[in-house]
Order: sequence, then C-alpha cells, then structure tokens
Amino acid sequence: MDSVTFKPNIKKKSKPSQKTKICPPGKVLNPKTNRCNKIKVVKVVKKVDKKICPPGKVLNPKTNRCIKIKVVKVVKKVDKKICPPGKVLNPKTKRCNKIKIPKALKNIKYHSGKVKDVLENLVTINGHGSFSKQKIKVPEGFHILIPHRNGLDIDYTTPDADKNKLYEEYLYKNKYLNYRDGWKLYLPGDDINNLGIHIFHDGISCPSIKSQHRLQRDLIEKCESNHSYNHFCPLYCSKQKGNNYDYILYKGKRKLKLKACGNYRLKDLFQNLTKQLNKIPTEHRRNILPKKDDPIVLIPFTCNAKSSSSQLNSFDHNNRSKLNTIYQGLIKNR
Repeated sequence: MDSVTFKPNIKKKSKPSQKTKICPPGKVLNPKTNRCNKIKVVKVVKKVDKKICPPGKVLNPKTNRCIKIKVVKVVKKVDKKICPPGKVLNPKTKRCNKIKIPKALKNIKYHSGKVKDVLENLVTINGHGSFSKQKIKVPEGFHILIPHRNGLDIDYTTPDADKNKLYEEYLYKNKYLNYRDGWKLYLPGDDINNLGIHIFHDGISCPSIKSQHRLQRDLIEKCESNHSYNHFCPLYCSKQKGNNYDYILYKGKRKLKLKACGNYRLKDLFQNLTKQLNKIPTEHRRNILPKKDDPIVLIPFTCNAKSSSSQLNSFDHNNRSKLNTIYQGLIKNR
C-alpha cells in the first residue's frame, strides 16, 4: 500500500480592510488617490437683461453703467493764410500784421504805394539778356514783370524787335503786348535771378546817340562821366516820324527805356537806377512818367538765354488782354 502524504488545509490570511478616510468640511475624498481635495464651486452667472441708457449716455459693458457720451471736437484744417506784401502772419491770432521797421530805417524814404495803371509806372529794358542762377532780393520801390509764367527761373529767347515798329510803340498805343508763356510778377522782398543785360552789337552806340540824336541829348549827357558812359542810361522811348524821331507819349507824358551802354546785371539797376533818374533836371522830369516818388515797374524786353537751345517765347497776337488788367490780376492773386 502506497503511502500518501497528507497536506493540511491552511487558510490564507486576508488583507485587513482599510478604514474609509473622512474628509473635513469643504473637501471631498478622491477614491483613486485617497486624498481630500477641495470642493470646486461652480459660479452660476445669472443672465441680466441688457440695460437701456437714456439719450446722451451709452452703456459701459464692463461696469454695466450708463456713462455720458464724450463729444470730440473736429478741428477743420485751414489753409495757411497768405499776407500781402509789407505784412506778416501772426500764428496765434491768424491776422496779418504790419512789418515793424527798425528805428534806424524809419527815416529812409521808400518808393511805396499802389500802382493804379502799370503803363504809367513802366520803364522798359532793352538789350540782349542772359540767364543767371544767382538769386538777389527785389528792393523796395521796384516791381518786375517778366514775360514768362515761370519768371527768370527758366531760360528762353524772345522775338527780335522790328526796327520800324518797336516794343514800346506798340505797347503804349494798344496797351497790350502779350507772350505765349504768360507773365510773372516779382515784388519787393521776392528772390529773383540776377539777369545779365548786354549791348546790341549791331545797334547804335551811346556816343553815337549823343552826337546824332538831338531828342536824347539832354538825358544821355547825364550818363557820361570821365569820357565814358555808365553801363546803362535812361532814355526817352521814341518812334520814327519821317526822317526824324518823336517822343512816345502815354497820357500826354514821355516814357523812358533803359539803353545798355555796356554789360551789366539786374542788381546794378536796383542799386543805381534811382540815382540816374534823379540826375534828370526838374524841367524834364515833370514831363516824364513815372513820377519821381512812384514805384518803378521794370519789363526786360530781352531774352533770358542759356544757349542757342533755349526755347523761343513767341508773341501771342490773339491775346489782347490789357497789360494793366494782367498786372492787377497778378497783384490780387499774391
């Protein structure tokens, strides 16, 4: 008989059950981690009807309060005011105030005043003209009318005068003489190119005028000193009458032109023209326009040429606008 080994039936010990953890108020047990976690409170936002504000107020969405509407003033942009010559703009008051003249200059007599008829104040410049980049200031007592809308900033040539029909004769008779490219006006204080003016090599010389032209003798003698002539000389505007010459008159008065006796520049005119005119005797000056204390309007009937490539500024014979109408319009638009 085989022997049998007897194994006693022994029961395994069961793990002791963990005690259920008790969490303090405000916390709850997490069964996985067996830790007490703070109870999350979910805020319930109560839906509020949109508030209606009275007129003149608007709702602030953050504070839910009605606040006053702020009125923003819109400042209209105003173009910079342009003051007439002799006045300057006050930036605070936006008014044009008269320029104060220093005491040291108060005793200086300026050729001021309005020009009612430009042909009365006109003195024409004759000669060849050449372009200059140099800028100078127009002094008191002078207005410059340039036969080109761009003034002396651009180079150009002009048609030659007909010896039997001069610029001045046509202008003072018809009161107009217009060019294709219009006009530009320079007033005291403006910057202007220092135009060069030269003698006509094929024209009559100043010594010949003295010996041959009885009409001009009283004036040309005042331009002679030390057996030579000044660079320019104020002479009468004249026209041919038969075999002789006669004065060109405007409103019964004699008109002046500037004859080039040598080469000079616009700046020389500004510095010396008044001195030259003051040499004319009173008995002659009373028969001349412009009058002694009137402003002088200069028109250079010359080219403003750089070279032979400068464009021709032709006459506009269809434009019969009076020169004074053009001048007054240029003054008004300043």
